[in-house]
Amino acid sequence: MRWYLDVLLAGDVGTISTEQADLLSDLQVSNIRMIKLVNDLLDVNRIESGRVQIKPALTAVKPLLESIIAKEFTPLFEKKKQKLETALADGVPELFVDPEAVRQAASNLIANAINYTPEGGSIRATYGQVGEEAVIEVKDTGIGVPEESKHRLFSQFFRAENAIA
Repeated sequence: MRWYLDVLLAGDVGTISTEQADLLSDLQVSNIRMIKLVNDLLDVNRIESGRVQIKPALTAVKPLLESIIAKEFTPLFEKKKQKLETALADGVPELFVDPEAVRQAASNLIANAINYTPEGGSIRATYGQVGEEAVIEVKDTGIGVPEESKHRLFSQFFRAENAIA
């Protein structure tokens, strides 16, 4: 489905109107989100069954984060008219991490910020070195997690009651 959407949006099978392009772009964003959801569910299954394979490699995290933001999330920021501010530090040494796991964690943080920040809100993504640690941080002007629910934040499939619509 994603490939067909790419072909249609590229105009490879004929010209499409602006209205059609907008609808196809929305469909493409939804398709990407569905793919991510299925992959997340498969990952949960792998974790629970003890079949997680961590593949660490020397990784430059800043370009990885820039790629995630540019390729996966820019259309979503634009659609919700959200202001994105980034502060991704130069000079942080490469890290020996699983780049796919970092990509997934950062994507989840950014996706949650987009989903739970109202239209016109702002999101700030930072990356830098604090002492001996590399830190990725995402802050937003969204609804937040109520204090009484924070102890359940890392429970499987947890969603705070204020987030359920």
